[in-house]
Amino acid sequence: MRIHRRWIISAALGISLAVQPAWAWAQGLVKVTVVYSAVDGTNLPLKIAEEAKLFDKYGLEANVVLIRGGATTMQALLAGEAAAAFIGGTPVILAKAVGGEAKIVLGLSNALPYQIVAAPSMLGKITRIEDLKGKRVAISTRGAESESVVKQALHKYKINPREVAFLQIGESGERLAALKAGSADVTPLPTPQHLRAIKDGFPVIMDVTKEGLEWPHTVIAMRESWVRQQPKVAEALMKTFVEATYYGWANKAFTKKVLAKYIKSDDDEVLEQGYRDFLEHQAKDFRPGSAGIQAAIEELTESNPNVKNLKPQDVVDPSLLDQLERSGFVKEMAARYRR
Repeated sequence: MRIHRRWIISAALGISLAVQPAWAWAQGLVKVTVVYSAVDGTNLPLKIAEEAKLFDKYGLEANVVLIRGGATTMQALLAGEAAAAFIGGTPVILAKAVGGEAKIVLGLSNALPYQIVAAPSMLGKITRIEDLKGKRVAISTRGAESESVVKQALHKYKINPREVAFLQIGESGERLAALKAGSADVTPLPTPQHLRAIKDGFPVIMDVTKEGLEWPHTVIAMRESWVRQQPKVAEALMKTFVEATYYGWANKAFTKKVLAKYIKSDDDEVLEQGYRDFLEHQAKDFRPGSAGIQAAIEELTESNPNVKNLKPQDVVDPSLLDQLERSGFVKEMAARYRR
């Protein structure tokens, strides 16, 4: 894959390397850059690791950087500007299809934690997914998860996605504004953001979390060559993220406090829902779901023939997690946090 704008992190943010050389272990904390592509509750392990000082515990000094958009985040990872990326599974698949060396090392969310809401003016007119035929669906951009979640729901109910009009509008707030203005009819919102929309009069037409749709919503990706070169740093990152997940599950008040800071909300209903989502929808075994990856491959193949011959195992590297399980680390975390 040809990478443009290698300076995307280093020039803009003053970061020179994704990690220091292995010899830096003897000199103190190893500096790493970890990037993430969206403000999403399934990224909570990253924020919990920061707030609970878990990076330090495993000998790391982490610089955590938000880069809006999965494609741009993937560019940063492939360019060597980051050691790991919290990202959707589809950018990993697309990168692999054209020779990129990123692979999924952990699965965080294997479902689609979304609600599809309608414009207030559509109250009583759109009440089920079948009513979307001929309607305008506001999404962030083409190929984004906001499009995929609607397509997957339509496929489940045997509705051709070509029967709806997808409009590229932008972030959640912009999409809700479009619904209010009458320029779109429905939009998918990640939970718990949908609660704010409900309070503003946007009716929910589908709770996607109850539809059993598997999808690689949030994964952690690393470059294969970097893992080979920096196995101890990769292992330290894996331990950090696994413990952060268990820590968050076990410490509700702390997790809600982190979430409040992360999404900039003091609405306890939103924070309570966010914690429940984290508890219920996060992958309990830390493994990406093969069925979800296959669903993403099939959808991406519709617009990108390079994806067609990929299989789920082509985009997943389970070796780091296997190692943590063999060493007893995962069992130790489960026992420590009583899960």
